[in-house]
Amino acid sequence: MQLQRIERRRAFLINVAYIAILIAIAFLAIKYLILWIMPFVIGFGVAFVLQRPIVWLSEKTRMNRRLAAVLLVFVTMAVLVTVLLVVGYQVYAELLSLLRKLPEMVQSAFPSITKGIEEAFSGLTSTLSPDAAEQLASMLEGAAGSLQSQLISLSGSMLSWLGHGVTQLPSFLISLLVTIIATFFLSMDYRRVVDFIRRQIPERHQALVTTIKETFVSTILKVLRAYLIIMTITFVELSLLLTFWVQVDYAVILAGVIALVDILPILGCGTVLIPWAVVAAIMGDWMLAIKIATSYGVITIIRNVIEPKIVGQQIGLHPLVTLFCMYFGLQVLGVLGMFLVPVTVILLKKVQDSGQIKIWK
Repeated sequence: MQLQRIERRRAFLINVAYIAILIAIAFLAIKYLILWIMPFVIGFGVAFVLQRPIVWLSEKTRMNRRLAAVLLVFVTMAVLVTVLLVVGYQVYAELLSLLRKLPEMVQSAFPSITKGIEEAFSGLTSTLSPDAAEQLASMLEGAAGSLQSQLISLSGSMLSWLGHGVTQLPSFLISLLVTIIATFFLSMDYRRVVDFIRRQIPERHQALVTTIKETFVSTILKVLRAYLIIMTITFVELSLLLTFWVQVDYAVILAGVIALVDILPILGCGTVLIPWAVVAAIMGDWMLAIKIATSYGVITIIRNVIEPKIVGQQIGLHPLVTLFCMYFGLQVLGVLGMFLVPVTVILLKKVQDSGQIKIWK
């Protein structure tokens, strides 16, 4: 009896060590290796997406499949690279201009903000003793000054970051060239590459790998595509509203930032627009506050109408679990982890639901 108990404990420790080693290998691979092989990961993803169009073009035109792959990859990469360069340059120019003007904008805006805050708290301070009112005013002034200095410091840090980004341009262009070449070769020999990878997987694990692949394609990719469409629609709406209705500078950059925040679970465009409207109201610019609030209402209504039709199905995670996964991924792997960890948990849940593995009860 004692021997059996010792054997069970030893087997448990071996399993724990095995799982810990797998997790450590996966962590190191995601954190370091994926950055080194990213051009090939992107190339494989593009090749995967283009497989059906390549087959369709080859069958309709009776063109050689490899030639059809070359043609479609050339057109696709030309469009993507052109959009990337044009949009990237425009965003870089606007962001550089904004960051250079930000200290001046902050210094000119903060007196109005401070005055608005003092007026908003005037009713409260009138009920306090002179000493308490003075302490409250000093505290608010100190908080406003600290926020002002933080924003100016952030502007300088981001300018340095942009300058460092320019020095990385040759490395980026090399990676872009490698990505394009890898995409060409992977698209032409996609079936051979996939068959080679499949042969490396032991037969006892092939069913599990197939389930993961089918889950990834049928669920996660569809949801990601749906939310990419929603993010694009939100970005276009915000760009138009901020340019023609709200009439603010740097509307495209603001629209891009708000659209990125809007696509994150739990958060939404209200995370940016509502505080912005409140600050505008405190500063006394009621017309700007009303315009921002109505823009938020329009975007929210359209989002609630189109999301069920475009997404069609939920990813299957509780919002609290999604939030935990995003935060954990951000702390461990950075921004990339915010997306990788939830996707990994979704895959594990789908495989667990299929009964092929059992991780939790």
